[in-house]
Amino acid sequence: MGDSGDHVVERQTVVDAPPQALVDLLDDVPAWPRFDPEGVHAHRLTDGGGGRYRYWTLAGDTAVRVWRLGCRTDRADGRITFEAVPEDGGPPVSGHWWLRERGAGTLVRLRLTSAGGTDVATLDRAAGAQLDTLRRAYRHRTEATPTVVTTDDSVLVAGSPHRAYDYLYDVRSWPHRLPHVSRLTLTEQPRNVQFFEMDAVLPDGTRHTTRSVRLCFPTRLIVYKQLTPAALMEGQLGRWRCEPTPEGTRLTAQHTLILKPGSLATLGIAPGAPDARQRLRDLFSTNSRTSLRLAKSWVEQPTDAARPG
Repeated sequence: MGDSGDHVVERQTVVDAPPQALVDLLDDVPAWPRFDPEGVHAHRLTDGGGGRYRYWTLAGDTAVRVWRLGCRTDRADGRITFEAVPEDGGPPVSGHWWLRERGAGTLVRLRLTSAGGTDVATLDRAAGAQLDTLRRAYRHRTEATPTVVTTDDSVLVAGSPHRAYDYLYDVRSWPHRLPHVSRLTLTEQPRNVQFFEMDAVLPDGTRHTTRSVRLCFPTRLIVYKQLTPAALMEGQLGRWRCEPTPEGTRLTAQHTLILKPGSLATLGIAPGAPDARQRLRDLFSTNSRTSLRLAKSWVEQPTDAARPG
């Protein structure tokens, strides 16, 4: 029993999936931002063993909140217990997932408890959204055609990680530097949390407007998530990494795309084609590889030549 000031909600649903498959999805916290509409990024902490994370979520339209998340999984009992403590000093949220086989599927029960700072209606919406996230993640995992595709491209740059990072961080300059970007408006408050809207051209030639959030970790990593993705996608997120090497910097771009049903046909790829996933990777790597080549060229220029005139 919680304290008298605690707010508690409990929601449940039946998912057409085996319990252990759902436990696997719930246990993979770093992958949750792919399907969690509020999730932006998850980082596993090394100062406490497995099951400890920093988790970034949206806090309205133009802000991000950071949580310290601790999870404990009991596979034999089909239970995952967790506590999320916001780093800004807000009230923590704790709870557990409980999964039991029910016919051909699984009964999933989620209980959330807040120490008085979150009203019951908000907790209830959060619980419903998390159940929807779990169902969506399992659907994408079991689609007969590829709907989740990850591209991973890299280039070796003869320059410092700091300089490579500066190129990627300066998103305001993308319309002048990247041929597939025609317009971009940026809001950055506080520093290193960037929200922006961008007009760009997809590899298939279609134009689209997206809205994204980026978290910048000088001078090594930038992660992003599209909040309003292109029409073909349910979501897109990824990261840019700057890693020092003896030769300079290894610059890597990783993008994960969650496609809507029917998108393959729109892109001219037969859903049952054995090479469908590779063709998708090749298609969506086009802009990424272009960005990497341009970044390499900029970083390797003399400083005076690279500076805008």
